Amino acid sequence: MRLAECWGRDGIQAERPVRTEDKLAVIAAAGTFGAGRVEVASFARPQTWPQFADATEVVARFDRRPGVDYLVYVPNLRGYQRLASVPGFAERVDSVLVAIASSESYNRKNVRRGTREALAEIDEVVRAATEDGLKVIGCVGTAWSCPIEGPVPPAQVVELVGSLLAAGATEAMLGDTTGEADPRTAAALVDLVRTECGVPLTGHFHDMRGTALANAIAAAGAGADWIDCALGGIGGHPPDEHQAASAGNLCTEDFAAVATSSGLVDGIDLEAALAAGRLAESVLGRPLLSRVQRSGLPAARAPGGPS
Repeated sequence: MRLAECWGRDGIQAERPVRTEDKLAVIAAAGTFGAGRVEVASFARPQTWPQFADATEVVARFDRRPGVDYLVYVPNLRGYQRLASVPGFAERVDSVLVAIASSESYNRKNVRRGTREALAEIDEVVRAATEDGLKVIGCVGTAWSCPIEGPVPPAQVVELVGSLLAAGATEAMLGDTTGEADPRTAAALVDLVRTECGVPLTGHFHDMRGTALANAIAAAGAGADWIDCALGGIGGHPPDEHQAASAGNLCTEDFAAVATSSGLVDGIDLEAALAAGRLAESVLGRPLLSRVQRSGLPAARAPGGPS
């Protein structure tokens, strides 16, 4: 299992706009501690998401590190055309993330299209990205529960993952948008999708009910190849008429400490992860949500501690 860092997109999407130079500094730090994938920008409509109005500049300028897969979120063909306007974009970015909600109702609320129409638009993005030599990760959001329709049948999630793969995605992501998964259901859905679809899989858990860390550990134990997290545990969806704002993403520093000590992941430099988290706090001007930033690393992993 490998760690994926999503501060640069899902982490800051509910924040006030962050200075471009500050984004670039945190993205650079995120590439130093052993994360295998770093999400750097969203190409959602900048009039709606001013946090990402500088997405083309971020992609053109961020500091690439060897061995790291750099990812951007692209919701539609217009967004992909903005990405493609960056000189040398196919050498700057490795992967594109596309996403669909699990339910008809939430797709209509979120992107003003039904599921079939949303899939057709995603197909255009996947085709363009594939032609340009980029990998595509297909995400099913609200994978455990929809804030409008309630619990989501696992077979429905499998079907949607299959549709994304049929369009040309080569990896899948399951998003716990509403934070309603628990360790049992997190493991069960990861196991089902891996068995039925047979592609690398990312678990993305929001911490609405304090379960993100437990869910991530359960998902990793069930075979998730990647776990998404954000420095300082920030991010998730903004509030709307159907749900409160997310309490944040799975916290990078906390998950890295637990996953390292329990042997779920290797190659993480925990001191560098803490330093990246402190930089993220400085950029946003407030303490964030990491517990190990406040309490320190477990003694067995702290410098000079027992091996």
